[in-house]
Amino acid sequence: MDHFEELENMAFNAGREQDRDSAPQPSAAQISGWQRLFNCSYSDAVDRIIQLRSDLSRVRISDEHWEIVRPEKEAEGYDREAYEYEIQLSRKILLKPSHNPEQALKTSAAQPSAYFIVLEGPLDTPLKVQEAGKISTIPHLIKGTGDTGETMFCRVDGNAKEAILEWLSKQQISFRPTFICLSKAKKDLSIRSIYPTLGLDSTLPQFRLDDHSTSPSPAQDEYPVWYFFYGTLSNPEILSRIIALPDVTSPDLRPASVAGGVIRTWADKYKALVDASDDSYTDGWAYRVISEIQEEALLYYETEKYEVVRCEMLIQGDEHKVKGCTFRFVSE
Repeated sequence: MDHFEELENMAFNAGREQDRDSAPQPSAAQISGWQRLFNCSYSDAVDRIIQLRSDLSRVRISDEHWEIVRPEKEAEGYDREAYEYEIQLSRKILLKPSHNPEQALKTSAAQPSAYFIVLEGPLDTPLKVQEAGKISTIPHLIKGTGDTGETMFCRVDGNAKEAILEWLSKQQISFRPTFICLSKAKKDLSIRSIYPTLGLDSTLPQFRLDDHSTSPSPAQDEYPVWYFFYGTLSNPEILSRIIALPDVTSPDLRPASVAGGVIRTWADKYKALVDASDDSYTDGWAYRVISEIQEEALLYYETEKYEVVRCEMLIQGDEHKVKGCTFRFVSE
């Protein structure tokens, strides 16, 4: 956010908050929702809501943005205010690890959920987090910057989170740590077969590789790589935000169709790409992901409800099929 945009945002928020003192306090439903979403106590939830409403530099999303994500977010328990607060928390986490930047981003494919824990209170150092969470090694320190200044985080998995909460309970400490859930789509492309591929069973003889010395394409860590998008990822504004493109840059989305898949809906509202016959085609958009950092952002956006699979697509203007990846729905 540049200085001009920030001043505009502050002026807008000031107009919205000028009658804050006479505004109603957070409702019981709001407070309960924030407790569940952000794993905090009743009083902490109240404090966070009030603090957010009084923050003139708070994040504000456009009406268009909210209308796009509203059905999905409301189904998860968010209202617009809670969603904006989560975005604000995420913006604090500008990954600047003390050691390897990429290492702090990576997580085991076997661990579906991960969390950032804010270093504060009795858990204000990575060593204390390690001891409370029964973690074998000291977690990396992650520095985040935001409108309220610098914040320190560590990354932990679900087991460590439960161990930390149990430790606090045994110590009879009323402090409630701030956990930010990171749910990530799985990506595990085989180097010995075409598994997983949209619409194809890699165990069938006709889909097995003839030459075991040949690796299927794309490879697990191959970049740049074409991705087939549908749903919200085909919206240029949303895609730009997710992969952090400069404000003046619009993503080069190209009309495309993918083989072996069909778009269904889950929870009666969300688009989900699932397997279909290999001669069926579904329309969408193709985008060339240029780096692992961009891909990581997409994996976290899609969450563990989806997995990355290989696919073949036809891109408008290209006579030949292009090998790439897409997000296939896993389960509800």
